[in-house]
Amino acid sequence: RLAMISNVCFSCRPYFTQRLQTNYTKSKKGGTMDDVVVFFYVSIIASTFIFPFVLCIEGSYIHASFVPYSSSSYGSDVLKSSLTFAIYQFSQLKVMSSLNPLSFSVLTPVIKAFMIVACSLCFGEPLSFAILVGVG
Repeated sequence: RLAMISNVCFSCRPYFTQRLQTNYTKSKKGGTMDDVVVFFYVSIIASTFIFPFVLCIEGSYIHASFVPYSSSSYGSDVLKSSLTFAIYQFSQLKVMSSLNPLSFSVLTPVIKAFMIVACSLCFGEPLSFAILVGVG
């Protein structure tokens, strides 16, 4: 359920980003926000709104997910995952703002394929030709 809500929210992100920029422009009488400021505002707003949804939808499962981990290792894993995801998203935003749309649309699947292979190697997953082409 949470994944479905996440996908809907992700799809709405361009609309909300546009609204944020429009409201900022109206409040600053013609001022604009650069991409970095928009990224951080959207990240902060999304981080604030995600917690109530998680508690409402997944609240009964949260305690059970903490049991197999020690609190320090679980918190450390969540922090590392969050930071690396934020860095990945921020770097993608910076690249997107410096390239034309066609170049970025070609570059995006290449980056995703690289990330899949890098994660497979990092986590020790076996790689074969069938797995690399997506049928294994």
